Amino acid sequence: MVAEDLVAACDALVRNTLEGGKAHAHYAPHLVIGTHTVTKEQKLALAYAGYVIGQTKRYLPRTGFVVPVDSKPRLVRLPPLYSNIRSIVPSLRQFVTNPATGTPLLNLTHNCVTCPFHDHCLHEAEEIDSLALLERMSPKLIRRYAKKGVFTVNQLSYLFKLRRRRKRSPATQPSFNIELQALDIRTSKIYLHEPPTLEEQPVELYLDVEGIPDKGFQYLIGLLIKNRNSITMQSFWAETFEDERRIFRDCIEAANRFPNAPIYHYGSYEPRAFESAAKTHGIDCIAF
Repeated sequence: MVAEDLVAACDALVRNTLEGGKAHAHYAPHLVIGTHTVTKEQKLALAYAGYVIGQTKRYLPRTGFVVPVDSKPRLVRLPPLYSNIRSIVPSLRQFVTNPATGTPLLNLTHNCVTCPFHDHCLHEAEEIDSLALLERMSPKLIRRYAKKGVFTVNQLSYLFKLRRRRKRSPATQPSFNIELQALDIRTSKIYLHEPPTLEEQPVELYLDVEGIPDKGFQYLIGLLIKNRNSITMQSFWAETFEDERRIFRDCIEAANRFPNAPIYHYGSYEPRAFESAAKTHGIDCIAF
């Protein structure tokens, strides 16, 4: 679809008899995606297609559809997204009519993996030891450090100062510190906010869940049981969505044989997987 200098592509235009009357046919854009979940970027792409339709017709489509993999089309309300499109289009037009002459600020984001210049930008960032190499470094934060004369990860690492905790102040959860992260990289060491207070127990359980987040499907639960000097490994496999309920129930049953044993896992993926299983399959995971 083309409207003056705007070009948009969608996989189908389906006549919407609910919106359009006999005099004017209203069409809803359809976008086919290769994922199971719908992202914000995909909804914006659909809204942009609707916006271009609005430049060629007398109406802006109020609805559109995203078609995921192995799933029914999902309806998307487009009017709330048009305000974002209206703010983006003028900026794009300005880039085309008045292209930037200087080199833009180097920035690495999660979208870089889809860009053909990803390797070039990464190599450039590594050569100059750019602050953009740090995962949580934003362009705004880069400019803030630049005002202080800090342009590299190595320079940033010298800004970290360990603050002593006051005796009377209540204990607070340790927060992420990007300057400490830079120090980790420079010294090749791992720093702890405070030493762990874990005590070895007679029986300890170690949990690991593997799944496909895009599908919301957990296909493997690994449970390692350390009972004094013996170690037992149990694996619970799910071939289909119907098997997912069974493997969670079997894992909980195996773990409940040791009610006083602590359960160790890495990160927040495992708790979220059990919370999702509790909602989806009606499993009691509170005791677990």
